Amino acid sequence: MKVKDRFAQYERRARVLERIAKKYPEDSAEYRTLEIAGYALCFALTQEHEEFTEYVAEMTRPPTKKEERAMERHLKELGLKR
Repeated sequence: MKVKDRFAQYERRARVLERIAKKYPEDSAEYRTLEIAGYALCFALTQEHEEFTEYVAEMTRPPTKKEERAMERHLKELGLKR
């Protein structure tokens, strides 16, 4: 993907973050978190684009059966699931 396209992708997503941020006071934790998310998004989409898209794909894929069983065990160990 060309740098121009990466920046356009960032701009589209940054506008969404800005709309959400406007719902909070500028001195709130929510606003500050969204501001930092915007910087992180800019970096990820302009500097480390390939690695970022691979990470997003990995984090949004459905878990495997093995991962589901591991999560179930972990939640039981924490006492969060019977």
